[in-house]
Amino acid sequence: MHYYQKNIGDYYKKAGRLSMLQHGAYTLLIDACYDRERFPTLEEAIEWSWASTSEEIEAVKFVLAKFFHLSVDNYVQSRVETELEKYKITGLINQLIAFSREARKKKRDSFAVACDELRAKIKNDPLSKTHAAWSSVIEALVKQHETAPNQEPITNNHKPITNLKDTSQAPKFDSTAAFDKFWLAYPSRTGSKGSKKKSLAKFKSSCKTGEDFDLIMKGLNNHISAWSDPNYIPMVTTWLNGDCWNDDVYSPEQKTDLNDLVNDELFKMAEGMGIHTQGLYRKDLINAIQAKTQ
Repeated sequence: MHYYQKNIGDYYKKAGRLSMLQHGAYTLLIDACYDRERFPTLEEAIEWSWASTSEEIEAVKFVLAKFFHLSVDNYVQSRVETELEKYKITGLINQLIAFSREARKKKRDSFAVACDELRAKIKNDPLSKTHAAWSSVIEALVKQHETAPNQEPITNNHKPITNLKDTSQAPKFDSTAAFDKFWLAYPSRTGSKGSKKKSLAKFKSSCKTGEDFDLIMKGLNNHISAWSDPNYIPMVTTWLNGDCWNDDVYSPEQKTDLNDLVNDELFKMAEGMGIHTQGLYRKDLINAIQAKTQ
């Protein structure tokens, strides 16, 4: 985990009276715990903070005694422990998003819906279970929706199949006509939508049935309602290549505690609101989103 949020006010309330040496020991230890995603023994704490003199080692021991608690052999910092657990659980949420997208491509709609429902449940209360417990729930879900193997393969000696439906009269899906409707509905980005030829090729590879088309158009309409600035509407090929019709769309009307969102969610929210995100740090993103919602 290479990023974490530091609240300056909270830090100085709890650690404002530390000496310069103790401040350094505290910062190095916290950074190392986030980076390694685990907690140190006493020997590791000294090594992680590069303490070499007796004064530096005493500063490390003081910080461990003041801000960490000993669990078996390791010194654990409660807030870091919570943040690391959230970070790992966010990885499971992203895994469910990938499962859902792949399931929809393969027409396994029931599995996709189950993944979406479980993802919403985890996001609503991620710490109601541990990372290991949520992993077990996901494994059980995947196993439950595994495709059962064919135990009785059809052979040359098998009885003739007589219940086949005549599909010769079934209407063929016209992906070109569907694309024309999609292209017409997609808003222009300052007068340009990008390459229509490339967009058509990508559209045809993703939209093969009427159900696919309905899903794409539903996603597009959700995005259109959130795009407020035409300068930041993505090109059609960018939107299609990212399978963006499956993305959660955030609108300015949503009441969300921005500080609880991970960076990827903040970027999605900002882009959905038409905010130019390139070069923005987390704090800048939050300020920009708040300004849009006022």
